[in-house]
Amino acid sequence: MEIKITITSAEDVAQAKKVFVALAGEVEQVAVEAPKQAKPKATAKTKTAPKKAAKPVLTIEEVQERVDELDAKGLEKEIISMFRDHFKSRLSELKPSQYPEVLERLALIEKIAEDDAAYEETEKAVDEAPTKAELEAKFKELLDEHRERLRELLTKFEAQKLSNLDASQYAAFYEELEAI
Repeated sequence: MEIKITITSAEDVAQAKKVFVALAGEVEQVAVEAPKQAKPKATAKTKTAPKKAAKPVLTIEEVQERVDELDAKGLEKEIISMFRDHFKSRLSELKPSQYPEVLERLALIEKIAEDDAAYEETEKAVDEAPTKAELEAKFKELLDEHRERLRELLTKFEAQKLSNLDASQYAAFYEELEAI
């Protein structure tokens, strides 16, 4: 009886020999052949998978440069908190594999700071906007001498009367009133 099996390592040979002994008794001869590797067929439409681009290796100097940029923007406290609370160590003590995460967190800190600055600017503009009472007082002051111009101004702001004016337009409307 002849049995052929393909074996890929020396350990497989020893294991196969044990199996044959258990099944058939003493094995007289075991022929070992190296496995034949199938050659890929050459075709006109051979598709090759795109190679994954290797991620560039970051250096501590590059990360430190980014930290310095944000530090110059006044974000020192946030950066210190990030290293203390999240990484529980300093940049110099981190592994290079952690540098991409550091950069991601620094970008997040910068984005939050920008959003906060935009919010504060909006709040400041709202605080500086004239009140409805101030607007009405200025409007009444000009009403007798500039009635037609005030109507045009209301039309420009798409309001039939002063009470229909949206609060977000108070500052711009007041500026127009002062220009009259």
